[in-house]
Amino acid sequence: MANILYIHGFNSSSNSSTFNKLKNLFPEHNWFADDFDLTDVDGTNSKISSIMESQNITTVMGSSLGAFYALLNSGSKPCIVINPCMRPSVEIPKLDANISAETVAKWKKMENCHEEYVSFGSVAINMNEMRCNTFGIFGNHDELFSYKELFDKVYGETSASLKKSFLVEGGHHALAPEVLEKYVGKAFEYFSMSREYFDLAKDLFPVMDEEDEEEYFKSKGSSRKAFYAKLDVYKARVKRYNEDSL
Repeated sequence: MANILYIHGFNSSSNSSTFNKLKNLFPEHNWFADDFDLTDVDGTNSKISSIMESQNITTVMGSSLGAFYALLNSGSKPCIVINPCMRPSVEIPKLDANISAETVAKWKKMENCHEEYVSFGSVAINMNEMRCNTFGIFGNHDELFSYKELFDKVYGETSASLKKSFLVEGGHHALAPEVLEKYVGKAFEYFSMSREYFDLAKDLFPVMDEEDEEEYFKSKGSSRKAFYAKLDVYKARVKRYNEDSL
């Protein structure tokens, strides 16, 4: 069971249809939401930080502009984004001409700093953890924008041999309940399997010959045979997971 903070999109609220669908589809989790003025950049970031601490949030989720804030505030916690607006400085003024230049400038700075920071993930453990812990869902008929290509470039399309960025058939900016059920469910599965992979990976490195491996696993109260049997089971699960992509 996870404590999940959901961040709504632009001109939406804590009572959004997406949030209500998610609560009904996944009642086994604890869901939290609040009303955000997403044009108040500092106030939004501060409120997210406060909720995450006070409610012991373990997973962050957001849609559209809320997904942008989710990406920036999740740290190394699991983060699920739905049709994320990764360039609000470009997209939101198209929807509201009254957005202030100050807000646009803050969004632009956040966009550039975050993308540059996360892009160093291949050489820094904490940044790579952020990449691994981010899962994206994109409607293939989003009528507002699509940032799947940028998402894949910054966060990666796969991790631990698992696909974690999906372009969903028939999806619009607001996703239907059956689409949310399948792909948010897939996100939870991804995070579970990803944790399993990294637990297994700890025993794959450094590389040892068979005799040393046997001694290593024996010292842990296991055996080389048991470990590789577990690894084979994981690989079979990865194959099934990736085959069930649409």
